[in-house]
Amino acid sequence: MTALVLGALALLVVIISQPQVWASPDARLSVGGLVVTALAAGVSVARRERASALWLVGLGCAGASIVLGYLMMLVLVVAATLVLIAILHSVL
Repeated sequence: MTALVLGALALLVVIISQPQVWASPDARLSVGGLVVTALAAGVSVARRERASALWLVGLGCAGASIVLGYLMMLVLVVAATLVLIAILHSVL
């Protein structure tokens, strides 16, 4: 559970501190959050907690905070492509 909270917190801190949506996040924040979350996930594995999905989601959130700018650009390009497909499908 701790890894999930730390991962979500790392993602939230990177989202708030990022000046532009498409900019690369500050490595000091994103990598630091990933390291702390990975340590908490390692502790969860060492304690043999049964809820492995929680630390996996936390680790995924912290990992997503590293590539947040690239992920947002990918989402924008895919969304624009889907809008163009819908427009062309209705016209043709």
